Amino acid sequence: MSALNIVPLTVDPLPKPGPIGWSWRKLNKIAKLESGHTPSRSRPDWWGGDVPWLALPDIRKLDGQYVDDTIEHTNAEGLANSSARLLPKGTVCLSRTASVGYVTILNRPMATSALSALGIGVS
Repeated sequence: MSALNIVPLTVDPLPKPGPIGWSWRKLNKIAKLESGHTPSRSRPDWWGGDVPWLALPDIRKLDGQYVDDTIEHTNAEGLANSSARLLPKGTVCLSRTASVGYVTILNRPMATSALSALGIGVS
């Protein structure tokens, strides 16, 4: 342990076997890991468009379901002027900060917030 009493996380190199026919893979070897981003809130012209923007309130409500629409929307200009990007239909989104562990699947292309989702599109 360190001087701050922080115990590092470790992963057992030999995980328990899964069901017959299953095998363990590191997530980053079978999926493309993405992180969402938020277009500037100081630019109202980047909001209210036709691009659904998945955030914590959406993913909490839709845990375990497909998402077709979101509370907030951005637009092409908001995407072009930020690190936000359009994720494809079928992307699995996981909340990873603030409210950890909620999951939803995009039923159409959309963007996600940095605070709410980690998009996983199979590569």
